[in-house]
Amino acid sequence: MNLFLFKKTNDSISESLKNTKLRIWLVLFIGIIIILVTLIHPKICLFGNNISPFLQNLGKSFFAAATIALILRVPTLLNDVNNSSIKLFKDNKFLKRLDTAELKTLRADATESAYSRSANSVNISLKEIDTQIANLFLQPYYSSFKIIVRCRFIENNLIEKKITTTYTLKNPNKEKCNAFDHLKSRVILKKIDGFEDNKLREILKFQVIKDNKGNWENILNYFGLSHTNYEEESSPYNVLTNIKPKKGANTQLEFENNIQIKVTEKRIVSRDDNTYLYRVVGPVEKFSINYSFEECDVDLIGNCFGTFQDTKNGGINIVKDKNSINISTEKWLLNGNGIIVVHNYNKS
Repeated sequence: MNLFLFKKTNDSISESLKNTKLRIWLVLFIGIIIILVTLIHPKICLFGNNISPFLQNLGKSFFAAATIALILRVPTLLNDVNNSSIKLFKDNKFLKRLDTAELKTLRADATESAYSRSANSVNISLKEIDTQIANLFLQPYYSSFKIIVRCRFIENNLIEKKITTTYTLKNPNKEKCNAFDHLKSRVILKKIDGFEDNKLREILKFQVIKDNKGNWENILNYFGLSHTNYEEESSPYNVLTNIKPKKGANTQLEFENNIQIKVTEKRIVSRDDNTYLYRVVGPVEKFSINYSFEECDVDLIGNCFGTFQDTKNGGINIVKDKNSINISTEKWLLNGNGIIVVHNYNKS
C-alpha cells in the first residue's frame, strides 16, 4: 500500500485535532517548566515572600491536569483515527491511487464482510457468483450488439438466412486488446442430405472500424471458415463451423479503446429447422435482434433470457409485425444469456 496514503491519513487526523491537542501539550509543557524552575531555584521571592512552593504546586497541577487530559483523550483519539481512516478509504481519490490487484483485493474483503454479516448461509455461496460478475467488467465488454436476420425460401425446401451482426467492443484497460478473443466464431448447424457441409455457412463480409478511425474496412481475406463433424448427445446439430484467423489477422483486430465489427454471413438450414438461438460470449450493455421472413406466412415467437431480464418490469421490448419480430433490451446480458426465436408456419 502506498505510504503516502497513510501520511495523508495522519495529516487529516492532525488537522482535525490540532487545536485541542496543542492546548493540552501547552499546559503540560508549562507545568514541566514551572516544576524545573522551582527545583533549580528553591527560593523565588515576590514582595519578600518565597513563592517557590506555590509555583511548584501550580506546576504539578498543570502537569497532572494535562496528563489526565491526555489519558482521557486516548479513546477519543482512537475513535477519531478510526473515523478518519474510514472516511479516507471511502474517498474516491484514495481508490484511484490503487492498482487493479489492490482494488480487487479490497472489493473481495468488502464482499466477504458484507456476506458474513448475513444470517442466511446461502448468501455465502453467492460470493463466488458476485466475484465472477465483477471480474467480467474488468474485461472488454459490448456497449451495443445488433443482429439482423433475413430469411427466405430457396429450392429443395431449404431456408437461406442472411445474418448481419454489428457490435461495438469497448476496452476498459490501458493495454491493447485483440477483438478475436471476444469474437463468437463457432456456430453449430445441422447436416442436410445432398448438401455440402462447407456451403452451410459462408462469411460474406468481415468489416471493422478501430478506435473511431476511418470508415468500414473489409478484412475478410485475413480469415477462413472451417467445417468439421460435431457430436453431442441428444443434439441434432452435427456440423461445427468456426472462423479461423490467417497469418496477419491478429494485428487487424488489435485496438486500444473500442472497435466496431460487422460480420455478414449466409447460412442454409432445412425447412423444419425452425429455431434460432443466440448466446452472448461477454457482457452486453444494449442488445437487439430483428428477425424476419420474406414472402412467407409465418408466426414468429421470441424472447430474451438472461440474469437481469424480466418482461414484467419492462426490461425486454418485443415488437411483432407480419413475418417479423424485434427483440431488444437495455439491461445487461452476461455470458451465456441471449435470445431465442421460433417460427411456425401458418396454415393456408
